[in-house]
Amino acid sequence: MQIKNIILAICLMNVVSCKKVDIDVFAVNKTSLLSPLQQHGADELIQSGPNGSRTISTRIHRITNTGDGWIIGVRKYMRSHFIQTEQGFVEKITLYFPNRVKPNGVYNIEGNNSNISVAYSRISPSFVKGCAAEAAFGNVNIEWISDKIFVVNIKAAFDMKYGLFCDPIVINETYSGSIMAFDELTPWLGRIQNLGTFDELHDELSR
Repeated sequence: MQIKNIILAICLMNVVSCKKVDIDVFAVNKTSLLSPLQQHGADELIQSGPNGSRTISTRIHRITNTGDGWIIGVRKYMRSHFIQTEQGFVEKITLYFPNRVKPNGVYNIEGNNSNISVAYSRISPSFVKGCAAEAAFGNVNIEWISDKIFVVNIKAAFDMKYGLFCDPIVINETYSGSIMAFDELTPWLGRIQNLGTFDELHDELSR
């Protein structure tokens, strides 16, 4: 009887909870952000459509090829299985360097530093809704392993907003990625597409 109970407990542990994380990390140059967080005004907070506050956490990561800067993007899709149900959450981090120079070394995140901005979002794909913030302080360290492959460490604090239950968050994470061409980007990574409904917005939240 005791052996059966042990086996049952192990099975329950495996069935009740399981988590999978898929991560994409990339860099792209000659770009800019289409709608940085600081451009979203108070009037959007009262809107409920695809251009309202509900989707700010998604829109701030859109990338356009009309600029001269560099963007490093981190895109995570997390799947949690709990008692035969699945929940998905998306985390997006977008580092924007407006200068033409390839980003390298340490960048301090400060209010008066125009050489870098770091945006973070945590989003529920089911409801196309989430929290968003720009880093208040911290630093980013970029090291190039080769001409195309890099390692980036992000230490930053975010005062989350634009949604319910948006608590401040601090991250200290290291990722490895590679340079991509703008034409290789997908809506999931940040490429712009015509988005007029919540159904179309799911493309940006589907890996």
